[in-house]
Amino acid sequence: MLRAIVDWDSCQMCEPCEARLACVTRAVTKIDPDGPAWIEAARCNGCGDCLPACGYGAVGWSITSRKTHETLGEVSL
Repeated sequence: MLRAIVDWDSCQMCEPCEARLACVTRAVTKIDPDGPAWIEAARCNGCGDCLPACGYGAVGWSITSRKTHETLGEVSL
């Protein structure tokens, strides 16, 4: 199963967060306006709209097992 993830080292903590604006399911969120974005896995449908929206390449893919929900790998664009 593909889910979007945020690389906090690459996140520039933009306001507004373009990845958050591009997310139709509102899975991309920010708790602190001065902090990095993060993805609510339960809301992410894996559409990928957030990936090209982030101009810093901070959003990538996480590949997880449907059975165990274990992360199998990560892919950055």
